[in-house]
Amino acid sequence: MNKTVAKKNLVYIIFAWCLLKFVEYYFFHFLVRALFWFVLSAILLTVILSQVVKALEERKALTRLRIAKVFTFLTLFYLTLCPWFVDRLIEKIDWKMFYKKRIEIVQQVKSKSLTSNDKLSGGICELPFEFPVISNGGNDVLIYRSKNSDAVTVSFWVYRNYFNAPSTSFVYTNDIAEMKEIENGISLDPKNNWKIIDNWYRTFGE
Repeated sequence: MNKTVAKKNLVYIIFAWCLLKFVEYYFFHFLVRALFWFVLSAILLTVILSQVVKALEERKALTRLRIAKVFTFLTLFYLTLCPWFVDRLIEKIDWKMFYKKRIEIVQQVKSKSLTSNDKLSGGICELPFEFPVISNGGNDVLIYRSKNSDAVTVSFWVYRNYFNAPSTSFVYTNDIAEMKEIENGISLDPKNNWKIIDNWYRTFGE
């Protein structure tokens, strides 16, 4: 394989990895994500070991391309094994990209043109579209209406977990009681909970 083709293939691998991370972020169930993480980590580790062996064999005439391959696969392996940096980066992109769409949904909730699907749904409302993915794990949002006022709270899942395991959400609320509860969570765990802008929070928990 000539160097030009090898370089292009390396670029394609990086692009494919980035694409897979976006697909994983938006579409994979949490059990599938765990399996995907294990399989991809194992594949990349195998490739790294292979590249290191080849680099040692070629140490007397080591090429820049070989060094680039070792560095690239090592970086991809680290970012796969420890996905928090990439997940947070995608989360920031997602927030900025779909902010206006989420505002639109909040306005529909306030006007009651969007409501939870039935009394047994626990406040869950299935959005009337599949794309774009505004709330991960099925494009559902969680709606809570204050009993004492017109205040609403709308949660958009960033990472939706099940079986009462913690989930990550973008939360809009103009409910003073809910704000106090969220801000209490921020004071207890500021690493995973914070205020984004007025009325909007990033939360982690049940």
